[in-house]
Amino acid sequence: MLQDLLNLGLVDIGSDDSRFAKMESASTKLLKQFEESPPLMITATLVSLDENVDEDTPFLELVEGLVIEEWNTLRNTHVNRPRELLRSITISALAAATDKNPERSAIVWNTAASRLIHDQTSLGKAADLLKQCFERVFSTAESEALRRTGMLEVAQPLRRRKKSTGSTPEAPTLTGSIESNEVLQEVARAAGPQFPQGQALNNANPHWSNQAQQWSYEFTPRMTEALVKAVNLGTSRLAESIAADIAAHIASMEEHLRKQLGQVESLQSKLAESEVAGRMRLDVLWWSQARYSPSQNASYSVLPTSTAAIAAAVDLTAMVPALAPASVTHVLGETMAACTRSERLSLLDHLKKLNESPPHGFEELLPAGVTNTARVPLLEIAAEVVGGSSVSEDDLRSRAGVDPELMLEPAELAMWLFRELQARRIVEDTA
Repeated sequence: MLQDLLNLGLVDIGSDDSRFAKMESASTKLLKQFEESPPLMITATLVSLDENVDEDTPFLELVEGLVIEEWNTLRNTHVNRPRELLRSITISALAAATDKNPERSAIVWNTAASRLIHDQTSLGKAADLLKQCFERVFSTAESEALRRTGMLEVAQPLRRRKKSTGSTPEAPTLTGSIESNEVLQEVARAAGPQFPQGQALNNANPHWSNQAQQWSYEFTPRMTEALVKAVNLGTSRLAESIAADIAAHIASMEEHLRKQLGQVESLQSKLAESEVAGRMRLDVLWWSQARYSPSQNASYSVLPTSTAAIAAAVDLTAMVPALAPASVTHVLGETMAACTRSERLSLLDHLKKLNESPPHGFEELLPAGVTNTARVPLLEIAAEVVGGSSVSEDDLRSRAGVDPELMLEPAELAMWLFRELQARRIVEDTA
């Protein structure tokens, strides 16, 4: 991503390849910052969406500090804070952070979506590249959200049923056999004084068999010892063979049971997910038909339209998971459109009306100061308004980076706030 941004001519770093390596290193450090402090991803997304963001924005100051750690002479090369260079590093870190990560992708998408939809961005030369990036993060987040809510079946390729490769033990191959040479000396000692070849034997029968009486007295204990040794040796080997087979069988059964338990746990997890997803869909359907605000104990149709918009966004947030499909947002929009007047007001007027008639009980649900930075989501401005603060055109332009005269229907305002609420929820869950 960083190379692609440089290829667009956003930044001129000359022919010194080490400068590019320093930018890459700073991007990696910023990625680490995102992992340690997920709220920074919201700020980073807002900065990425605006090429004209104030160069004194605290977030850019943070990124510059990371670059200077690698590139000590940065300000010798750039007299002013190099906004596009820092923005490029930010975009690169965001792309790396969201790669194949549904939660982080959802943070970025929910922060950016409404601004993209309502043309409240200034992407500059990076427009095409950024749009591709946002399409990717949406796809990553949406696929996982659909999967978790049971609305998307993951296609499994058809395969020929393979013969089981489990570790089922084969039929026992018990053995206790001994070789003749293992007892040969004992039998020879019982039979006579030496081997047929004439070699002397230790503790051998001193008599040959032609001395029957004396020979038999010596033969009996020696032959008994030889037989006992043979039997004991064979029995010992048979016991070892049985133990080895039993151990293999136990190991195979444990592995088989482990796999079976894993399958049962997986099935239980899927059933639980399916139950939760089914309940969520039912709750959302019921809510959309009832058009009643559980937080305000009133129908949305009797609430001031701007108040109804933020109340509906908060109410729906309480019913759905943080990583919810895009269709949930559109259910909100359709519900608001059905129960409020199609009254298009400027964003500034919506917030002023919200200040005049704030929903009750939202102080804890909409805490101010989510991002602790100069560039903030619209949600933070709305939270301040609900808390009693006034709002001005300059607040919306300089802090939220949006046009105060942007005309929105209540449904569109509700969808915007809902997306940002979802982004904040994921941030809180992953912090």
